[in-house]
Amino acid sequence: TLKSREVHVGHTVILGWSEKMPVLLQQLQRRFENERRRNHKIVIVSPLDRLEVEQRLQNWSSNVMASKTMNITCFQGDPFETFDLERVNTSYAESVIALAADDDRGIVRIGVAISALALKPQGSVMLEVRDRRTVQVLRALSPSFNGLDVQLRSHQLLASLTLQPLIGECLLSIMAPHEDPMDLFFCEPPANCKALTFGNARELLLQRKLP
Repeated sequence: TLKSREVHVGHTVILGWSEKMPVLLQQLQRRFENERRRNHKIVIVSPLDRLEVEQRLQNWSSNVMASKTMNITCFQGDPFETFDLERVNTSYAESVIALAADDDRGIVRIGVAISALALKPQGSVMLEVRDRRTVQVLRALSPSFNGLDVQLRSHQLLASLTLQPLIGECLLSIMAPHEDPMDLFFCEPPANCKALTFGNARELLLQRKLP
């Protein structure tokens, strides 16, 4: 339980709890490995018991918990309360990430708590939303808030690619500047393409039977 102020600067604060936590930590681990970081401090604040959170993380991914690139600390606290955010020095974090639970009401409450801090966060603030209309609400609280729409196909794709590093590297290569640049667009597939495999869709594209 949060009883005293934790003195951290340049750390990552994760607010809330969801089943996406292992995926998020894996993404952060790969990022810090690429940046050649060691022992980057990550603070998780959730209403769950600290020992329960640590046990869940250990069961999900012991490699992440033992990673030399990250130093993960779990605290039992209320991410809706500015008081608890101050205790983990949220204002001085390199990045703040809030995870959505069942709906966006909790994310909005977290946004309100962050915006009520006496010193606004100096790093990036990313809040996961399930309804893109919530992004407008968060921006009204603070223009610096970034809403990540988990329903957006491009965001789902990028999140999935982090779990497949080789495919992710191929995508980065495609998107990198070239002498003959390529544009990459994300869109909903045509109705007659949704039930097809990638190979069959490619054949229809080659035959110009898809719009």
